Amino acid sequence: MSVAYLTADGPAAPYIRAVEVIEPDRAAVRISHIDLIEMHRDRRMYEWEVVARFPLG
Repeated sequence: MSVAYLTADGPAAPYIRAVEVIEPDRAAVRISHIDLIEMHRDRRMYEWEVVARFPLG
């Protein structure tokens, strides 16, 4: 899950304020695995490859 994406240095305060006012509902999720990825931007865009997969419970 991502909250914000930045490509330059700057203050965190506006993003912190934006998230602090949210009152989210609860949600149940099932996570079956976690992937370890290798990520790069060799061609001016994000690309990734799964290096390993770890099954959960």
